[in-house]
Amino acid sequence: MNAIKIAPENEAAIEAALLAVNGDATEHTFTKFSELLDLANKAELVVEGIVGDKASAPGAVLLAISGEAVANKRGDRYGRRATSITIERQVSGWYLTHIAHATIDAEGGGRPKLSFKPAQVQAARSYHQDLHLATHFGKSRRT
Repeated sequence: MNAIKIAPENEAAIEAALLAVNGDATEHTFTKFSELLDLANKAELVVEGIVGDKASAPGAVLLAISGEAVANKRGDRYGRRATSITIERQVSGWYLTHIAHATIDAEGGGRPKLSFKPAQVQAARSYHQDLHLATHFGKSRRT
């Protein structure tokens, strides 16, 4: 799939892409643009808190599976249909880069996983080291 920027002007395209993957499944799936926008906004706050600034944010990747844990009510061994998405932070914002159907069971979805590039890990180490120095010694190497 071509990456789609998670922005209001792309709401229809994102919802069409979700519909194409989910079909008529709606109970445990991502179906609305607002759900992805909410994930992107939360991811932005977390990424900036970890790496220290917006300039270091591009390259972060969030993998999320929709839904929560589901009971095995019917006594079968099959899970429920969910949606797996990957969004990536690029220079101009968050982009939907992958959608696929997933299956959830008692383990459930709803636990996004964030990954970083090595340069971001180094930026995070530097940022938090400076933050630690500023907290304990009243000054930072950053000006």
